Amino acid sequence: MQNTDAVPGSVKKILFSLGVTPSARRGQTFLIRREMAEKIAGLASLTPDDAVLEIGPGLGTLTGALIGAAGRVVAVESDRRLAAWLRDRFRDCRTFELIHADALRIDLAGLLAGMAAHGRRVKVVSNIPYSISGPLIARLMGASGDWLLMVLTVQRELARRITANPGGKEYGAFTVLCRCRAESEEAFTIAPGAFYPRPGVDSSVVVFRSRPSPVIPAAEEAAFLSLVRLLFSQRRKSIGTVLKRAMKGHPAAERLREAFSSSGMDPAVRPERLGVEEFRRLGEALGRVGWGNTA
Repeated sequence: MQNTDAVPGSVKKILFSLGVTPSARRGQTFLIRREMAEKIAGLASLTPDDAVLEIGPGLGTLTGALIGAAGRVVAVESDRRLAAWLRDRFRDCRTFELIHADALRIDLAGLLAGMAAHGRRVKVVSNIPYSISGPLIARLMGASGDWLLMVLTVQRELARRITANPGGKEYGAFTVLCRCRAESEEAFTIAPGAFYPRPGVDSSVVVFRSRPSPVIPAAEEAAFLSLVRLLFSQRRKSIGTVLKRAMKGHPAAERLREAFSSSGMDPAVRPERLGVEEFRRLGEALGRVGWGNTA
């Protein structure tokens, strides 16, 4: 089987032979540097006791590094031609499984839970197409109880949003979503030259560590995130202004001041200044005054 880790030209030839044209619209690029794949895999500290989920393996540059370190590797590839090529490339590897499916449509939680059989630790290590990064990470966060660690290569702009601290322009509802389920850090940046075709921006590798228990109880998370999205929908406005408008005509509107007082929140503050715990206190206070519908 041909080596896909050497030069962009060889990758281009393989893709041409398969009839695959990388889609700029989908943010589809292929990692072509083996040393970079090994560096990404190294962040996961893999052992034979680990089962790894890789989403969007492409031509398998990262896959090869994962197979050499983990006890089991499950790859999900949506393109049937790439899926067939990967099955052939790793046909002699008994610890490798290829699933031809759309990662946004399959039961990720069920897949991850199944991978944890026999006491294996589950980790997700992937270079994700830019076009599905946000929705896919949101789905993976929803299944955070089924994985221990994630190492994801994403657009650097998204990495900054994920790891942002309150007060910055990158900090937003997506940051809060990720922080409810995991701790995250940006490990390193990858220049465009490590991919074919070269993306127009830098990429970053982000490491997520699942929290032992979510910051927000599962039964309350939907309402909590609805409140967060509402407040960030007008991030330049104060939380008092946003909530006053949203609660107009609702019986609980008359008790809004009470909710701010009991939560210790300043109604003049903007949402970008609030941490997860402050959003939680505000949500609980609003619930106590009778405004539980934050959709």
